[in-house]
Amino acid sequence: MNNLSKRIRKQKKRIQPTLEDQENKPDDFELFSASLANISPDLDEKQFNDIVSGENIYQLIINLKNSNQIVNNCLFAIQNILKISNRFGDRVMKTFQTLNLITHLIEIPINEQIITPYLMVAIEIFETWSIDALNIYYQHILLVLDNVLNKSLNADVIIEALNLIQVLTEIIPQFPFQQFQATFQSIYLLEHPSLQKLNFAQQQRIKSLTLISFLNIGYNDDPKIAQFVNQSISMDIFDQLRNFETFILVQYIEEEMDVDQPKDERLELALSIWENSAQAIIQVLYYLGRIYEYDYDGKQQNKKLYPNKQNAPQFFQQNVITQLQQQIINYFINYQQIQQAKVLTSSTTYTEQLVETSLLILSTALIVSQNLASLQAPQITPILLQQIESLYLNSIFHAEDKIQLINEYLKLLVQVLSNDEKQILQVPELFLINLGNELQEEESLFILVELMKLRYSSKIINTIDIIQKVTLFLLNIMNNKQIMLAAEALDCLFDVYTEEDYNQLLVSMNMIPILKQGYQGLKQSIPKSKDDKEFLMLTLENLGQFIEYKVKLL
Repeated sequence: MNNLSKRIRKQKKRIQPTLEDQENKPDDFELFSASLANISPDLDEKQFNDIVSGENIYQLIINLKNSNQIVNNCLFAIQNILKISNRFGDRVMKTFQTLNLITHLIEIPINEQIITPYLMVAIEIFETWSIDALNIYYQHILLVLDNVLNKSLNADVIIEALNLIQVLTEIIPQFPFQQFQATFQSIYLLEHPSLQKLNFAQQQRIKSLTLISFLNIGYNDDPKIAQFVNQSISMDIFDQLRNFETFILVQYIEEEMDVDQPKDERLELALSIWENSAQAIIQVLYYLGRIYEYDYDGKQQNKKLYPNKQNAPQFFQQNVITQLQQQIINYFINYQQIQQAKVLTSSTTYTEQLVETSLLILSTALIVSQNLASLQAPQITPILLQQIESLYLNSIFHAEDKIQLINEYLKLLVQVLSNDEKQILQVPELFLINLGNELQEEESLFILVELMKLRYSSKIINTIDIIQKVTLFLLNIMNNKQIMLAAEALDCLFDVYTEEDYNQLLVSMNMIPILKQGYQGLKQSIPKSKDDKEFLMLTLENLGQFIEYKVKLL
């Protein structure tokens, strides 16, 4: 299961009793099962094992034949326990398997009251258990899904069924899509009876879940999907939500919206609506990222695009690429107005949630932009430099989030400059050096060295003073314990000095002995990884030739 899909799947909120409540009524199994459904994911392993004993797991399983309310609680408890137990090894999973959980699940009479937690348990099982042991259960689940998608009139149940199908289509290549094709298309087109009264955000979430399953099974040659994606890029939702401040303030501050409703409730409602819409944006961007999949490797500069041109030729038309780039630039690369949004500068219950969703959208959009830039470089270098600078100074985002976003911007800058050398000189002489002195994270340094190969290449005219600063920066990186980063710095260094323009500097900085020392150090540190080894051997070969040539010349 991909991390993005896990992260954006909507979590169910259940206000349930706690174990402290149950201790006062030890014979009340309904309360007991509800309390297990509500145990905290923050428990440590000992606390978890004390609560989730083998006996308690057994009680949950045998009560799957009880009344609807108790079955409902048991299923929520099982789902919660399975989810939390992933952090603590396979004890819980093996206990459930020994007690024949799958057999008991197959025997449960399915009805509308228990179907949601039933599907949630199935998601946990298929995400974490070996598919080889689930064949009978899988066939049963296909029948359940077929029944749910065709007969349920509950939109939340439809959404949970789509969540499960998304999981199944990711782990089972032979998913029998033909069985669901007609129903899927009716859901996708919002013709399904349960979807008629949904609001816009809910409709887009339904469509986005359907989209990802289409993609998982290689069904992306359907012109209706292409139409939806293209419409999604230009539809109102992007324009409406490009500025967090406007959206939240309209819902949260304007008293005339609902004078009887407390502001906190209105903010929570606004956030809920916005999150559904945001998930649709993320899914569309993720879908596009898969179509324009690009293999980026900062260490080896693998510039290879993997378009499925046979199945999706409409996506690779020049006008589509240009339009898509423009939309992403307008709505996402300029999306950092969130940093100045007053609602996020004050401490609110929802600040972190808003920022996290914003970061995920922006990061996903940047990945799509990197892929598109390999096809056509947009004229956005000044915008990217400004965004990187403002991000570094930002005080709202967590440090790790800032670094992650800066890295995505830097990767995009690599793509843009690699595909359009005319934009290289738009990067100020000291920008990369100054940024490199601030960013000490390994991934950031790899990408910065890649950019330095472009900005300070021997093909670009730079002053002696600038090249001296670049040399000192790269020499400092060469001392890094990460051998591949040191190799990248060396590779960049002799690329800077390839031409004769800086020979005098090479002598005055005593570079030849330093390069010889670096050569010997690399030679004694050949990595085991095939790709890293190939790159290092090539670096050594080039460096050896470079040293030999410069020694003769000087």
